[in-house]
Amino acid sequence: MDALVGFGFDGVKLDNCGAQKDLELWADLINATDHAVTIENCHWGHTVPHIAFPNQEPDHDNGVWCPWNFYRTSKDVRARYSSIIHNLETTVPFATRNLSFPGCWAYPDMLEVGCEHGPGGAQDPGLTPEETRSHFASWCVVSSPLTLSHDVTNATVMDAVWPIIANPEAIAVNQAWAGHSGSPFKRSLESVHLKHREGKKVIAFETAAWQYFYKPLVLDSASGRATKVHHLDIVIVIGALSFVLGAREK
Repeated sequence: MDALVGFGFDGVKLDNCGAQKDLELWADLINATDHAVTIENCHWGHTVPHIAFPNQEPDHDNGVWCPWNFYRTSKDVRARYSSIIHNLETTVPFATRNLSFPGCWAYPDMLEVGCEHGPGGAQDPGLTPEETRSHFASWCVVSSPLTLSHDVTNATVMDAVWPIIANPEAIAVNQAWAGHSGSPFKRSLESVHLKHREGKKVIAFETAAWQYFYKPLVLDSASGRATKVHHLDIVIVIGALSFVLGAREK
């Protein structure tokens, strides 16, 4: 804790592959320093928020136990579109149970915008421009933290992705809050089978050929853009954003 505060870090990632298994203990220790630190729960979907048990003290006014700021809902994402879809869909159960909200965000892992040939080598081929836009848009609509992982020193990559990652309207949607973090509202009856590799393990799954995700918004009356909202008692939902996510057999 002394090093964390001494070096002035404002964020810490507690990974499932590390020794920090008791997230409540670590959160208590970090918060006791009185130094504002954003806590990421990276337990790959194994440690998740829930309505506090009788022997637990809820961390939020809605009675939810969530002693961190955002939490992984999935295993590591890959620079492959099937992996993007697989990780995105892990946020849905938490959104539908209202377990993704300000101060406790569901997180399907970092962005793969501008990435290729990650840990999976040829199994991580990168995304097409269309897949890249869908990937960034979907993370925005489900209110995920937007953590970049591409080489920001590569001018060619930065020029290609900058119009996407710096889109002010998309970022405003990501930061808006009107009571629901974002989830599907319509899915195709047709399904496709997708697969990708997580280390030596092949992940094969079935999903809808297409689906619409939406997120309710509060719109600024002057600009017509999404605005941040922190107090639900003054929210009037007058709009919603949606986009269609398509999947192809690979």
